Amino acid sequence: MLITYGFRTEEIGEQTKRQGMPAQNIYHFTDREKLHDLLSNLIKKDDTILIKGASKTNMFETVKFIDKKYGDN
Repeated sequence: MLITYGFRTEEIGEQTKRQGMPAQNIYHFTDREKLHDLLSNLIKKDDTILIKGASKTNMFETVKFIDKKYGDN
């Protein structure tokens, strides 16, 4: 599954689709709340999640969201 976030990142998904990944496994967001809603429905125990983001997209907010929701408290 590929999830992109931010402006001008949808091309990553388009290229991934051209390389053969099914479109139903590719998501793109510019709204962080919608991204977090999807993550809330997708993430399961023992999943591996890789996050890469530029500091201007502030992906640390998503890392904190995941940690708060799924981390060992």
